[in-house]
Amino acid sequence: MTLNTTLDARPLHAPRFNRVLRSAVVATTASLAAAGLVMIATPAVAHDGVIESTPADGSTVSTELTEVSMRFSDELLDLGGGGVFIIQVTGPDERFYNVDCVTVNADVASTEVSLGETGEYVVNWQVISSDGHPTSDTFSFNYEKPDDVVAAPGLEAQTCNPGGGPADESAAQSEPILTSSAVLVAGGILVLLLALVAGVVALRYQRKKSAES
Repeated sequence: MTLNTTLDARPLHAPRFNRVLRSAVVATTASLAAAGLVMIATPAVAHDGVIESTPADGSTVSTELTEVSMRFSDELLDLGGGGVFIIQVTGPDERFYNVDCVTVNADVASTEVSLGETGEYVVNWQVISSDGHPTSDTFSFNYEKPDDVVAAPGLEAQTCNPGGGPADESAAQSEPILTSSAVLVAGGILVLLLALVAGVVALRYQRKKSAES
């Protein structure tokens, strides 16, 4: 009679074990998929955009200009070195008229300029968004040099580069920087995996004890 009870106990708990295991696998898979979608979608939608710039895109400046600045939709990720922050101002003669490195203050990036002759000036910029990814764009403005302002000669190459040598936009960081949100997602995935393993072990132990009772 004892033998029959033991044999009957195994089929009794197997369906329950399988159901719980399947539920755990489905829940973990769904969580991993959701976390993956979040990590994939975040870089595509979370880049900080320019709210306003000085000068404004397409505007005409008829007074002396000493600074070009941009305000973004969130605080920029300032890593201290500044090597990946770029603001290049080129004139109608294709020379550079930004005379200093980029200054980052919360959600504002700026650089000092000394413009040359009248004409169109193009601003190429790159910053690190609050999500840890580089973002870049360009805008332009027209400059009408006042008669009492001396035109700057401009530079043939960029001189501002914290790493040494001429600044090179191609050397800027293109890979995302690990942020706290990415760490939290990775930690959540690890916790889910550990919970799944612990659940499987516990259910196997329960099944074994039931079979021995």
